[in-house]
Amino acid sequence: MNNEKLIATVPDKSTKSLTQMRTNARKEIDENQEILETKSFIQVLDQELLHRVSPVHGGWKCGTQEEPRFFFRSGPKIGLVWRKVTHTHTNSDIYHAELFGEPVRGEFQSVDEARMAVQQAFEMRC
Repeated sequence: MNNEKLIATVPDKSTKSLTQMRTNARKEIDENQEILETKSFIQVLDQELLHRVSPVHGGWKCGTQEEPRFFFRSGPKIGLVWRKVTHTHTNSDIYHAELFGEPVRGEFQSVDEARMAVQQAFEMRC
């Protein structure tokens, strides 16, 4: 991955494109474990996505279907949820959930299930 060239294009991308880029980067991390360059790219994407939404100081920031939903506690972003695939009547692993940049284990069919998992994981860490 050539981070510098990709990072230069981030501000010009649509929210949908940024979310897809984030999904692809997360898959790369899941397959190859610790890739610092990819993790730093995800941070750049998150900063741009956060820049595009109005600030929330506590709780969940709502978004459209293709946008990540960010979880805040006293200011900083601590978690997020986003839709990986389109719903069908048979799939159960629709949403991806993260806390402090690490995936929350589980398969989440609804955004509410994924949000609850992030909040419970956060409470267990505190």
